[in-house]
Amino acid sequence: QTGRKADTSRANDAELASMTYSQRVVAFFRQPDVERILRSKAADLYAQVEASVRKVGSRGEAALEELASDVHFVSLLSLLENDIASFVPGINPAAASPVLKYSSPVPYKRDFESKLRTFHGRVASAGYAKGPGKI
Repeated sequence: QTGRKADTSRANDAELASMTYSQRVVAFFRQPDVERILRSKAADLYAQVEASVRKVGSRGEAALEELASDVHFVSLLSLLENDIASFVPGINPAAASPVLKYSSPVPYKRDFESKLRTFHGRVASAGYAKGPGKI
């Protein structure tokens, strides 16, 4: 019995390690109690992006790509960075212990920084980053 649990745990760890940041975001927004979580962590911001969160939950990574230039949505992702990085799909956060619920967020920080660079590039190409010191 213990060997079987270890094999299952290793399989889950491998699955989590192979998930991209986008897949984690989609899985996070598809969890049943995401609305409660977002209202408790970022109520004001959630009110502005509620439709976007539902869109990502239903359409997945395609909707996430479309919303990459939405400032409010990207701000919400920034606020939830640690929650998304440590989210383990299939485990009820209310019932799980913190040891089972969280994994190390370090590898996902690179994905977030990459997403942020892409966002800044899109803002600049749209002409919004043209101040006195910018060319």
